[in-house]
Amino acid sequence: MGMGWDLFRRKTVILPLLLSILFAVSPPCPGESSGQRLQPWAPMPDQARREGGTLRAGEALAALHDRSADALLELGVPEDPAVGLWRRRILAAGSGAVEQALVRGRIFRRFISDRLAHRGLPQELIYLPVLESHYRVRAVSRSGATGLWQIMANTAAPLGLVTDRWVDERRDFWESTEGALKKLEENYGMFGDWDLALAAYNCGAGKLSRTIRSSGIRDFWRLREQGLLPPETAAYVPKFYALVSICSDPAAYGLDIDWQESPSFQGILLKRSLELALLAEEVGLSLSLMEEAHGELQTPITPPAVNTGYRLKVPAESVERVREVLADPQKELLRFTFHRIRSGDTFYGLAEYYDLSVALLMEANTGIEPHHLRIGKQLRIPVFSGRELRAEPILSFPDPDSFTARYTVAAGDTLWGISRGFGTTVEMLAWVNGRSLDALLKPGETLKVPMDSPVEQGETW
Repeated sequence: MGMGWDLFRRKTVILPLLLSILFAVSPPCPGESSGQRLQPWAPMPDQARREGGTLRAGEALAALHDRSADALLELGVPEDPAVGLWRRRILAAGSGAVEQALVRGRIFRRFISDRLAHRGLPQELIYLPVLESHYRVRAVSRSGATGLWQIMANTAAPLGLVTDRWVDERRDFWESTEGALKKLEENYGMFGDWDLALAAYNCGAGKLSRTIRSSGIRDFWRLREQGLLPPETAAYVPKFYALVSICSDPAAYGLDIDWQESPSFQGILLKRSLELALLAEEVGLSLSLMEEAHGELQTPITPPAVNTGYRLKVPAESVERVREVLADPQKELLRFTFHRIRSGDTFYGLAEYYDLSVALLMEANTGIEPHHLRIGKQLRIPVFSGRELRAEPILSFPDPDSFTARYTVAAGDTLWGISRGFGTTVEMLAWVNGRSLDALLKPGETLKVPMDSPVEQGETW
């Protein structure tokens, strides 16, 4: 124990000493305090806030709730050397990345702030996506974490986030925010401490719980100092604090942020599919705004509404106009090509060929029974911009000169049944005999059929 204790003592003395030396050689950035370290995440009294004990939140964030910036602050920024170190690293790398992230976040800022207030969570968590994704709704990490909140695939389902051929809700700012805040709330309930809750968000609650049980330590900073956390997690919380201090008061750190008004979104459940570009053009909405707000879409077309509705996210000032357009059946919000039904066609096969879902194909062709397709009838095939339009599949027709035999029609015969019996297509059989595809046959009449095709027993030549 003596050797182990001596090693531990030297590490706990030398590491802070090295960090303090590093901290001393670089002068504090604007807004940094040189006082003693605060207790991590401890909320400070309003009086202390007014005296400059913590950094002020941005005016735009405070305006969202019609409250002072002081009243919004719930997390005290620790004056730990690691926080100062990360603050200097971020600023030394250039302020452009932070500025761009905050500008990108303008679209989502009001919604996230409202959901934080609704759950009673610290408003400073609005800056967590700056650390996670730089506020890129389609960001994907090397490990596959996706979206503003960088949610892993194995975490998505427990949070109620769907991933299928139509959507990846990890990229849905609405659904992913609800999921991420739910996870953060659960972490805080489990650990009773926001620094541990954030650490668990990074490395997983299970891993952090095991670390706490094995070490007997429930303090993030002690776990970090003793090297008991994964390196990424050890840096994660100090880096977040550094970003909170910079983003909360960007002007103090030389950042020029244009705090444009953040849009307020409302959800509209769709009863039909649509292409975002066509709706944006019809209503006069910004297409780039709509594409960012619907980053979860795997295609420019919203999912079919046959079984469940999809929530369209619309700026509040445009909701009524969007509702009017959606209620107008004359407004075509999907582009279509057409396919004439032929023998052997099925909804499943056509959906596969045109790279659609059966549900969308059914939605585009209401009133047509998938199991009773009528040859010759036209189907509407949804298409969308930026995608190559596939032509109708080419059929291989037999040589019409081979239709030299005769077949006498019996009661109940159809062109489709006869064509199957003679190994040809209904289109070719109808064309050679001058018939339409839906023509009714009369018993006793004769049809030209291929000479070399097999004939089932009982058929008459």
